[in-house]
Amino acid sequence: MFLADLARDPTNQVPIQATSSTVLAVFLFTGTFVVNYIRMYFPKANFGCVFACIILTITLTNASGIGGFQPTIMYMILIPIATGTAIALAVAILLWPEDTITTFLNVLSLSIDDYNTFFKAQSEDFISLSETSSASTLPELHASMQRNLLLLIDCKRTVQREVLYTYLSGKDCSKITRLVKEMRNPLHGIGFSLLKKKQGLKSLDEDETDAFSCVVTDQERQAFKDALIELTPLFSELADLNYELLAATSKRFAQFGNSPRTAISTFLWPFVRFNLFNKRDNHSGSGGDADIEKNNKAYDPELEFKYKIERLQDLISSMETTATPGMVKFLETIHSQEENDPRYGLLYILFCYQMNLKTHSLKVIALAEESVRLVHDRQSKRLWLPSITWKKWFRTGEVDPQVGGDDINTTSNGQGLIRTSTRPDNLDDDNMATGQDENSRDSSRNSKNYNKTHKSKRFLPLDPDIYPPSNKRERFFYSLYLFKKWCVSINTFFAFKTAVAVVLLSIPAYRVDDAAWFNQWRGQWAQISLVLWLFPMAGLFYSSMLLRLIGTILGGILGIVIWEISRGNPYGISILCFVCFLFLQYAFFFGPMYAKPVSLLITVTLGLVVIYEYQYVQDQVPNHDAVYVVAGKRVLLVCIGLVAASILNMIPTQVTGRVELRRRLAITITQIGRLYSLLASSYMVPHEQLPTENQKKMFRKLALEVQRQIADERTLLANALFEPPLRGKFPFKEYTILLQSVENMADLVESMVYAAKSIENEWRSHISSVMMLERKDYLSSIMVTLKLTTGSLASKMTYPPFLITPAVARHRFNNAVEKKLRIQRRDLDVNTLPNFAAFGVYLLASQTFVTELELARKTVTEMVGIDDPYEWKEHYK
Repeated sequence: MFLADLARDPTNQVPIQATSSTVLAVFLFTGTFVVNYIRMYFPKANFGCVFACIILTITLTNASGIGGFQPTIMYMILIPIATGTAIALAVAILLWPEDTITTFLNVLSLSIDDYNTFFKAQSEDFISLSETSSASTLPELHASMQRNLLLLIDCKRTVQREVLYTYLSGKDCSKITRLVKEMRNPLHGIGFSLLKKKQGLKSLDEDETDAFSCVVTDQERQAFKDALIELTPLFSELADLNYELLAATSKRFAQFGNSPRTAISTFLWPFVRFNLFNKRDNHSGSGGDADIEKNNKAYDPELEFKYKIERLQDLISSMETTATPGMVKFLETIHSQEENDPRYGLLYILFCYQMNLKTHSLKVIALAEESVRLVHDRQSKRLWLPSITWKKWFRTGEVDPQVGGDDINTTSNGQGLIRTSTRPDNLDDDNMATGQDENSRDSSRNSKNYNKTHKSKRFLPLDPDIYPPSNKRERFFYSLYLFKKWCVSINTFFAFKTAVAVVLLSIPAYRVDDAAWFNQWRGQWAQISLVLWLFPMAGLFYSSMLLRLIGTILGGILGIVIWEISRGNPYGISILCFVCFLFLQYAFFFGPMYAKPVSLLITVTLGLVVIYEYQYVQDQVPNHDAVYVVAGKRVLLVCIGLVAASILNMIPTQVTGRVELRRRLAITITQIGRLYSLLASSYMVPHEQLPTENQKKMFRKLALEVQRQIADERTLLANALFEPPLRGKFPFKEYTILLQSVENMADLVESMVYAAKSIENEWRSHISSVMMLERKDYLSSIMVTLKLTTGSLASKMTYPPFLITPAVARHRFNNAVEKKLRIQRRDLDVNTLPNFAAFGVYLLASQTFVTELELARKTVTEMVGIDDPYEWKEHYK
């Protein structure tokens, strides 16, 4: 405003001049561009940037028609926004403080109880020999493991960001979350072993591509049942003790929080919150009956809890001693099948359950010991400062490898699918370390300088068009190339077109002939609606635009109804608006997906209509507009902003959800292939160094990114149903099967890594060296299939007519494994049994991974087709 006032001609009494309007428009464009770029780069600053755009737009458009430097224009907008934000902050801090620790502990208790219930049901079904028990499918296993885990991680991050006066610190919550997250793999393995048990005990007409590549005989099934019956007492006692100990641990953690918020406490506040100042009961029992403690003075729940931990450790030690006679007989039964090579599928299933049961027991012990430590060290409340860095707080999109992703329920907030790890610019090959650095092809550089540049500089991807830049001129033009890529990136282009649209809609404010009606109509609401609803979204383009228009019209109608009922009475307006906002907020937070944009637009338009008409009446404006005209103007301005946002979302083209789903699935399969190759190179290649801690950390980060991508793709798949089939119907069934296969492959890769880590280095080297040729063929087939599937999805490329499928490669590899790695009686001792068990779990997960990959390949083949040479011959016959 100051520079615009300097640019005005002082001799001209008209404040709206070309020079001042140009200055204001330039600064409006620059400010809108910067604010929206920050809005895209830092998702947590979304609403703050929207408020900044509102202040900037109203200030710079009103300043055009007011002479002189008048900062009060900005204060008139800034003060109400700051006051409203301060009131909301004061209510959240002083009147009704958010008890983040109690929320975290409630979600923790829910997560542990879900895990414990899942463990009990799966363990009982595995031990049982009944044919009626049902096993979960792989998608059901994934849903059971991920149901509350991401919510727990969000609650933990909330604890880390805040100043606390509690027993537990943010680091305590982080450690608890990590221990709970580590329980996911063994629990998934227990459910996976039950699934494989049901498949392995089926009748002889088993399909070859389901559980195994061979037929399981009746003698092997009976031997498996006998071995399981012999192990049942140990497994049952372990499962029961794990269940009791984990339930007791959950109750011990709950004692560190306050009573949860209820509907009654909402109305009776603050009286029911007095228990916040009560001291925690130091008798942290294990959930025993209170009457026992009252009648038996010698009863100590803490000693009882520690006794259960020691008892569980003893049972784990007894499991590790040696194989049972039933297991030895089972092995002899397998070797007695002289007509076939020995197949250890059912024995691997027994190993799988035993190994995962042991690991789960160790995780339960670690969690229980952590509760013992906290009970001893956290006797009183104290002040805890935030334990999360500012960088991590702002950059939510970066996944912490120690924890997990953010809340992936992207349909429940206003941003849709714009802030995910799967945004195209984040996962594009040009932004990833897929090649070598700029000096990797310069053989004259010595290794010392190469290592320095290799660690300090970004990797450059290999480009088939050019070599990496090698001199100053090439580096300069390469910098220009990077600048051009930045200009057309998603963040930059979004901020640019938003700034252009805001300036174009503000042109009437900078023209002498149009400024009067623009200010009278409050035309800034068109720009505000544009900024509020303009964001790059994948899918729901047409339906979301229609829902917003419906919400705007309903909001205008409801505003007229409220005004006519209240007739300008402020008390009547307050009561009616409160009732309407109550239902609208409920629909926004708890309603279906389509109710969220409708309820939000109704709230905005309703408030505008009622408030503007009430201001006209209170200020006694002569010849002011009736409520019908006010509603029409407000609805028209909001619709202009919505239509403008919809048009800009179509530039350069609208992002169709089904197309985005196909592209993201291609990227996810690429990442899964990278995970699989890292697994093979780190654990199953001879003379390979073990992965470092930093490599393990990056692997966990990549695995978590894949999980977040899959969650976003599931949301895209659900949203695809709301898109009109203009060019043809969407193959929903095929994409559902493909997404489930990709989801299962991601889980199975983690299971394979989890099993491979348990194999000793000597055994790993021996296994790799024995079957090196067969393994290369096997891995090559899998990697080629993953690459072909990715390319077919990304570019709609057809499959080649001749291909060694992963199923065929798996069959050959399994034959080599069973012939060259025969399990003998001496291998079932205390020293070698854990290695064989871990290797069996690895093979079992690897076989299922190939089954899912084969299903994904067949599904993609149905969608893109095969480059069949017979069709060409028939066409040109």
